[in-house]
Amino acid sequence: MYTAPVTFNVVITMDFDAKNALGVELPYTAKCYFEPGQVGEIEIYDRQ
Repeated sequence: MYTAPVTFNVVITMDFDAKNALGVELPYTAKCYFEPGQVGEIEIYDRQ
């Protein structure tokens, strides 16, 4: 988790695995961005 010292925006990064329709687990990373008083945004991408 990272909190910006001036704006207090927060970024949280989390790795997870998800199964596809064939039952194979695939690695992903989710990155969530939060601004004070706003609804957060999320990016999901393949884990490297």
